[in-house]
Amino acid sequence: MDIVFIIGCSLVLAGAAIAVVVRPARLALSLYVGAVALGLAMNAVFAIERLLQLPSTFPLFPAVPWSDPFFRADGLALYFLLVVTTVAIPAVIVAYSYLDHYLAKREAAVRAFLVTFSVLLLSTQLLMLAAQAIVFLVFWEVMTLCAYLGLLLEKEKEEVQRGSLIYFATTHMATFILYIFFFLLHNSSGSWFFTDFHITVQAGAVFYAVCGLGFIGFAIKAGFMPFHFWLPWAHPIAPTVLSAFLSGVIIKTGIYGILRVIEFCSPMPAWIGIVIMAISMFSALFGVWYALAQHDI
Repeated sequence: MDIVFIIGCSLVLAGAAIAVVVRPARLALSLYVGAVALGLAMNAVFAIERLLQLPSTFPLFPAVPWSDPFFRADGLALYFLLVVTTVAIPAVIVAYSYLDHYLAKREAAVRAFLVTFSVLLLSTQLLMLAAQAIVFLVFWEVMTLCAYLGLLLEKEKEEVQRGSLIYFATTHMATFILYIFFFLLHNSSGSWFFTDFHITVQAGAVFYAVCGLGFIGFAIKAGFMPFHFWLPWAHPIAPTVLSAFLSGVIIKTGIYGILRVIEFCSPMPAWIGIVIMAISMFSALFGVWYALAQHDI
């Protein structure tokens, strides 16, 4: 079954090559949508098939034995992989009609967008399966940079320049926090692999630092209040296709990260769970309130 996932990822990456090589542009867009949507569908099938096999687990890439410690397909990773692929498929299909009207005046920009969107889709899927801190951070950074580049489809607009800069600065602040988070886990465990990450309250201040840094770093990406300030700048300037992916997937990578923090720091004191729940409820309720109060939508 790992062959299905490898072929699926290859089709997503092939979309980038199609966007660069194929002429005319409308044919390239059609082939891109077909190849990438098929690749995402194959990866969704892979995630469902592996989820149905749980709790049994198998190497993710049996054909590539050395990769086994760096990637793992546990239940949490597979669930979020399924979320990524099922949200991305309609976004890719909509890209055909949405980007078609840009082709006459912005062909080069559209081709560049399609390349970055393919890499964004691929890096986000592999991020969910990463089981080693450095590998995780590499895919996290690629995902962040590709999302930033995708915001620049209409880069000559002042609001696009301002909003993309705010997104870039904020997400890299989160990345810097995650660097410290993983360094502390490495210092505690002596390993970079997720399977070796386990820290308890007996570690004292280091435990609370790991919990706090991990939650803040991932909460910025997830848009938790009061870390949500980048969202009103990034989403209005994003192409509709990318905006849908930001809302449906990129923000969810922060939720995925928070769940990994809970896994690494279990068992947590009850009061930390109460704090996380309170911040989550505050973000949900006030997010809805702010949305209802908006008129310029």
